[in-house]
Amino acid sequence: MENLKRVFMTVLLLVLAGFAGVDIEQSVRNLSSPDAKVREEARERLEEVGEGAEEALIRAIPDLAGDGRIVVIDLLSAIGSEDALGTIVVLALEEKEKEVRAAARRALRSNRSGVVDILLDELHGLYDDGIEIEIIGLLGMLRSGEAVGYLAGALLSKNDLVRKAATESLILIGLSRRSE
Repeated sequence: MENLKRVFMTVLLLVLAGFAGVDIEQSVRNLSSPDAKVREEARERLEEVGEGAEEALIRAIPDLAGDGRIVVIDLLSAIGSEDALGTIVVLALEEKEKEVRAAARRALRSNRSGVVDILLDELHGLYDDGIEIEIIGLLGMLRSGEAVGYLAGALLSKNDLVRKAATESLILIGLSRRSE
């Protein structure tokens, strides 16, 4: 029933946005405008549309400059759906621009509960130690108690760097539990 309400509200928002003249695609493009006022208006419009703008925001990421991608990260974080958070996880792991990667990691911290499940799912069947190390680091950054089982298993890895990352993450999680 809750999903039905959410779908109804999303459709209602899209309809209202359409009647209000909100062009989602244009608003997303305006996030890269050199004019700060245009960027802010676009952000406000997209915040109002919310989930209805999610697909357009995700599609636009490769075409936006760093600052535009940071705004998209903030908007997707506010939406908080699995697709939105999954996109942020990918940016936190693979983004080349340091500021954008940092913004993605901040967004992950504000959406811990949904993100931990996504990260743990990513680890199943993963054969890339570099990505595994990054994900283990994110789990530590998130101070996720749910990840302790996986991290304990990673201590048995043949890769020294995976073991080191798991140890550091477990220490972070332990320290956060101690301070609670």
